[in-house]
Amino acid sequence: MAYDREDDTFFLTIGEAVLDAVYESVDNRLYLRLDPDTLKIVGVEIPHVSWRLKDDPRIRSLLTPYLGMVASDSAPAQRFAEALRELATA
Repeated sequence: MAYDREDDTFFLTIGEAVLDAVYESVDNRLYLRLDPDTLKIVGVEIPHVSWRLKDDPRIRSLLTPYLGMVASDSAPAQRFAEALRELATA
């Protein structure tokens, strides 16, 4: 998982990164990354995530339960968890 504060985009990669993944829009609110060979979901991108968390209850309900689960002893993971919590409560 990653959050790009400058672009306000949330990224989630599932499994190994697939470099030639294709994107499928879901209501122009989030984008699924699909493996072109298997059509399995290999990632999710949510642009304008801070706005989506405030405005879209579906996105909020998708992400909020996982905010507390982002935990690690590493400083980058802690900063990421703090950024997500900040977005969810803003």
